[in-house]
Amino acid sequence: MTQLQETAGVSAATIAKLGRGDNVTTEVLLRIATALECGVEDLFETSDIKSPDSLARGTCLDMSQYSHDMPSGI
Repeated sequence: MTQLQETAGVSAATIAKLGRGDNVTTEVLLRIATALECGVEDLFETSDIKSPDSLARGTCLDMSQYSHDMPSGI
């Protein structure tokens, strides 16, 4: 994760927030998506929405699965 932190320019606390499913800013998501060379939508998986209350509850993917996709030298 240190490599992702450095490449995306985010703190360890921000990465920890993602791991817990806490809220982060859109800017953080854009930085991470750019670092991983993917779209922001690729950072999430959604389940069937059963109530309006669940609209904001997309499940963030485990970012560790992307560590092997980082370009070398980053």
